[in-house]
Amino acid sequence: MTNSIFSTYSTAENRVTSTILAVFEKLNSSTVTRILQVLMEDSTIELIEYENQVKFYDSVPDGRIKGMFDYIIETKVVPNTINKKQIINHCELLMYDFSRLFVLTPDCDYPKTLKELDSKYTNKIIWGNFDKIIEGINSVLQESILLLDREKFLLMELKEFIINQRLTAEDYSKKTLVIPAGFAWDFYKKYSLYRCQANRTFQQSSYMGFYADGQIKEYFPKILGYIDSLNIQTDNLDTIEIITVNSTNEQDIRDKLIEIKSKLQANEWNENFKYIILTEINDKETFKNDNPINNVKISYSDKRTAFVQKQTYLNIDELKGKKYTSEL
Repeated sequence: MTNSIFSTYSTAENRVTSTILAVFEKLNSSTVTRILQVLMEDSTIELIEYENQVKFYDSVPDGRIKGMFDYIIETKVVPNTINKKQIINHCELLMYDFSRLFVLTPDCDYPKTLKELDSKYTNKIIWGNFDKIIEGINSVLQESILLLDREKFLLMELKEFIINQRLTAEDYSKKTLVIPAGFAWDFYKKYSLYRCQANRTFQQSSYMGFYADGQIKEYFPKILGYIDSLNIQTDNLDTIEIITVNSTNEQDIRDKLIEIKSKLQANEWNENFKYIILTEINDKETFKNDNPINNVKISYSDKRTAFVQKQTYLNIDELKGKKYTSEL
C-alpha cells in the first residue's frame, strides 16, 4: 500500500521519515538513486542494476535486473540527540552483509556519538543530514533528467517540508531576509507585520530587512513567527497553525493578531495572506544599523537598478556600519 506524503504520525521523527519515504516511493528508481548518491556522497550507489547479454556457464540470457539494497533508517530532528545504545541495537539487527544503518540528523558535521562507536558498527553506518537531501533534490531538478510534472511537484514539496520543519543544519541566527518594500515598509511600521501572498516560501531567517526608497532601511526586526495562509477576518485566531521562530511564545503572536483584528474595519484584509510577525521598530530585539544602506547598483546599461528584485539573504553582521550596497 502506498503512503500519503502528508504523514499523520504525531512523533516528529516518525512524521519526517514517513514523509520522505512516501515521496521516494512515488519517484522512479533513477531519481531516488541520484538523490541518494548526493546524500551519501557516493556516486557508485545503484539501487537496481540492469545488464544485457548476461553470460552464465552454459547459457546467455538476454538480460538481468537485480537489486542489492537494504537500509534501515534512524531519524533525529534535533541536533546532538543520537542515542549510542539505540544505534548499536539497530546495527545488531542488520540482516545481510550489504545491509546498512542510515542515520539522518540535522547536525552540521558527522556526529561525535557515531565517531565513538567501535569500527564494527561504524562500518555499517551511513550518516547524512537534511541539507544533503535538499542538495540531492536540487541536483535532480537542475540536471537533464526526465522528470514527470508530478515528480517535480513532489520533490519541491519535500524540499519545502524539510525547510519548514527547520531541519537544515544551517545556522540561521544571523540570517536576514531582505525584501523589496515599497508598501511593506510603512505597513511594518504601523503593524509590525510583513504581509504577502499566501503560502509564499522563504528560506529560514532570523531577521527581516526592508529595501525601499532606494535604500535598505536601518531597522531590521527579528522574525517571531509566521502563518502561511490566514484570513484574519474569518479564521479562528485561537486555533490557527503558527510557526514560531527564535523561541517566541506562540500565544503572544495570537494575542497580537487578535489585537490587530479588533482595530480593522469589517471587510479589511478579508482574504488569505501570509503573515510574518516581527518585533516592533523600537523593540530591543530589533537590530538598528548606524544608517540606511544606499543602493548604488548599476545595470549593464549603466542605469540604476533595484538592489532587491524578489528577495535576498544577508548576514546581519555584514550589514553593520555599511553605507552603500557596493560594500555588501
